[in-house]
Amino acid sequence: MVVLGGKVYVIGGFDGLQRINNVETYDPFHNCWSEAAPLLVHVSSFAATSHKKKLFVIGGGPNGKLATDKTQCYDPSTNKWNLKSSMPVEAKCINAVSFRDRIYVVGGAMRALYAYSPLEDSWCLVTQLSHERASCGIAPCNNRLYITGGRDEKNEVIATVLCWDPEAQKLTEECVLPRGVSHHGSVTIRKSYTHIRRIVPGAVSV
Repeated sequence: MVVLGGKVYVIGGFDGLQRINNVETYDPFHNCWSEAAPLLVHVSSFAATSHKKKLFVIGGGPNGKLATDKTQCYDPSTNKWNLKSSMPVEAKCINAVSFRDRIYVVGGAMRALYAYSPLEDSWCLVTQLSHERASCGIAPCNNRLYITGGRDEKNEVIATVLCWDPEAQKLTEECVLPRGVSHHGSVTIRKSYTHIRRIVPGAVSV
């Protein structure tokens, strides 16, 4: 699922028999569902994120064994999908996040973090990983990217958290989760400062 323009998009997947290309949208304001234009490539286990008023579906599996390198882009203003520059590798069981002016993709059997520039319609390798991290999570926080959990080459659940610092161009192991996770979601929640009293110049604090 992806949120774009105040609507929730439910995209593709597997219906128990085959990969599907259906796209449905939920409008919470009007509490109603509607159909959007279908995907160009039927996929499941793909990466999806929104960026600059558009929706991107990256990679995924067109069937149970193969993976694709396709980058599918949806424009809600025209209700149309277009194919953009393909990923450097075919991959599924991946995750993506929009961070600054790029879309970062990690997971699957790639052993790497890749970045896509929608402005230039081009891909680049950001950094290599020491292990596979299929079905991992990724989220930005404090101007860094955090890669959580996943499954390694032996299909064992991973508990470590990696941190990519774009300023230092360095990947480090940040911490270890209480338990390993995979096929999960990672989100960023803004820190609340409601506990801090507002100070007004000239006012008397009681």
